Amino acid sequence: MVGIVFHGEPLTLRLVLSSVAILGGIALVILEKRKENVAR
Repeated sequence: MVGIVFHGEPLTLRLVLSSVAILGGIALVILEKRKENVAR
């Protein structure tokens, strides 16, 4: 997403889907780690 702002790259569907997939994966990992800490 930084490339869009600083380099003027076009916003494509492929870029949006990739960004959503990566950020969603990171969110899932964070949520799972929080669940493990609460269960202890």
